[in-house]
Amino acid sequence: MEANVHCLNHFDAIEGLQHCVRCGRVFCGDCLVTLAGMPYCAVCKTEQALDVQSGVNPMQAQYAHLGRRFLAYIVDAIIVGIPTRVVTGAIQAGTFFIKNPVFPFIAMGIAIVISLGANVIYEALMLKLRNGQTIGKQALQIRVVRVDGSPLSQREAWLRPVVRIFAGALCFADYFPAFFTNEKTAIHDMAAGTRVINA
Repeated sequence: MEANVHCLNHFDAIEGLQHCVRCGRVFCGDCLVTLAGMPYCAVCKTEQALDVQSGVNPMQAQYAHLGRRFLAYIVDAIIVGIPTRVVTGAIQAGTFFIKNPVFPFIAMGIAIVISLGANVIYEALMLKLRNGQTIGKQALQIRVVRVDGSPLSQREAWLRPVVRIFAGALCFADYFPAFFTNEKTAIHDMAAGTRVINA
């Protein structure tokens, strides 16, 4: 659990905290109810029970629109891209002072590795530490969860951006399945076992 986080209802409760799988807010064990093995807060417990009684699949109605996902991706790309570009630009600029024709290519390779690594680290840490949200996803009010709606594990938080990097080599093909699946799953969602929902 994140540092300096406390239960929404009990300020002094800082241990044994969990996210409600429906709203994503943090609560202590006294404030959560387990339904079908998943923790829900008091408000979401009632909503979940009503959905179950009415036969509604709440996940089905919450899958994030692709437009919001792309906008969130652009916001995150800007956040990561600006400092990354400053670092990689400085590395590449340094090669102008080295009289060796091989060094610009080495610098370019280093810049690519730094850029890809920064994107993976940013997304993985954000998804795990911020309950499935990067800054861009939070701004667009969407969240990444497991197929069953529960929070991501460490493995899924890291696997998703890594697969996105490799699938990104296919350009638009990574998101192509999302236009034809009910759950709007891209290739990296399928590989990591994740879904993007409205927060």
